[in-house]
Amino acid sequence: MSNLLLSHELLHLMGWLLKNEKTIMQGLIKKAIQNGLASEIVNINPKKTTKLNDKLQSTFLDFMAYLEDTLLDGLEDIVDTPEAQSLLPDVNNLNIQNIDTSTLLTSLKEAEQELTENFSNTREILLQKLLKNWNPQNEDVN
Repeated sequence: MSNLLLSHELLHLMGWLLKNEKTIMQGLIKKAIQNGLASEIVNINPKKTTKLNDKLQSTFLDFMAYLEDTLLDGLEDIVDTPEAQSLLPDVNNLNIQNIDTSTLLTSLKEAEQELTENFSNTREILLQKLLKNWNPQNEDVN
């Protein structure tokens, strides 16, 4: 299996779903079983497990990538105000590869709130919020 790195955001999503949406997840699983999953599982040929394992690993990675992409798309929607949009050019000009999504979004929301109260230097406010919220790890600092 290739290396799998799950973001904090994705791990939080999975924990949140287990805590808050078990009934919906149970319904999805029941529906999958009723719509053909059960017959696929019953018809698995044990002699072809090596080929199947490769396919299942790929499916797992695809599923995790889908969850992460969907989560990030949804999180991007929360910065869809004019104030937040005014900050995006500054974000695009920053090297934010070592800043996690949660810190970035928290900083954007705080900067957005401050901008609604006092529309001043957007870049300065954004940088202040990023520095306030960022807790770099040793591997994050070059």
